[in-house]
Amino acid sequence: MAKGPIRIGIIGAGAWACAAHLPSLQGHPQVKLAVVANRSRETAEAAAKRFGIAEVVDDWKALVARADVDAVVVTTPAHTHKSIVLSAIEQGKHVLCEGSLAMTAAEGREMLGAAEAAGLVHAYIRPRPYLSGGEQVRKLLDDDAIGQIHSALFTWRGNPWLQDDPAESWRVRHDTAPPLVVGIPVAIVETLLGPITRIQATVRRLHTQQNAAPDYFAGLLKTAARASVVIQAGWSSQAPPGNGLQVFGTGGTLVWDWTRMRILCGATGADMLMEMDYVPEPDLAKAWPFTRSFVDAIVSGNQPDPDFRTGVRELELIEAVQHSARTGERVDRI
Repeated sequence: MAKGPIRIGIIGAGAWACAAHLPSLQGHPQVKLAVVANRSRETAEAAAKRFGIAEVVDDWKALVARADVDAVVVTTPAHTHKSIVLSAIEQGKHVLCEGSLAMTAAEGREMLGAAEAAGLVHAYIRPRPYLSGGEQVRKLLDDDAIGQIHSALFTWRGNPWLQDDPAESWRVRHDTAPPLVVGIPVAIVETLLGPITRIQATVRRLHTQQNAAPDYFAGLLKTAARASVVIQAGWSSQAPPGNGLQVFGTGGTLVWDWTRMRILCGATGADMLMEMDYVPEPDLAKAWPFTRSFVDAIVSGNQPDPDFRTGVRELELIEAVQHSARTGERVDRI
């Protein structure tokens, strides 16, 4: 159990770190933002000035080696995560890593094994769309609001992330990140509907730019509870009337429409679905939940949820989708 302020080093101070991680940590009473490293010293100094970070260093290797850092938050591109995280763990630092955890499941398992062997806190994140109603949906389904789930439809189209130019954004390059168009849907579906055990998938690249990652994913999945799930995801088309999840059970239907920020639920045979109370996405600058749970885990000595196990599982599912798409085969026992 930690005593005194948790001294945190930030590796990667880009737009997302400055929008969510840094302001949330800055406002935490048990945190001291000790040092920051970024690709350029100029941007690191701008972040330090904005968030009251005590010091700037030019090299992340120097940051993880510092004795006055207890933990690090890694928000760099995915292809850099393995080397940074393993070095931080070797230096005895607790780690929060943004998604994707790594480039491959094998890399992720190596990172998880190192963190567990060292007895350190290892924290991960959930996809941002999950924050806009996902916990409410999870509770409704856990409480059997619609009975035994037998089928579901997940739709994710037209997100602005997915229209980035691969020449400008590492998120949509095949050599710097696993495909978001696959990772985000499977992560949300498994979080809400339980373990995915079977996948038949199509993955395509409609983007014409060089080095673009796949940008279309269609999948037929089966869960451990024998529910059938259809996924349609892509970013080369306009958004449909509503992105989200429709879930059908023996006792009713639940619709999560995060485009319109609403959840509808109704019993089988009802004339219409009733709109439920909806908790919108929190103010990320004040309450980015994953930095808060990371700090709380360090203080308590417990592992947070999600942690690296979640990130590894996400990568295993992505690889199962890619294998099915490449071979045309169904993948079982994931």
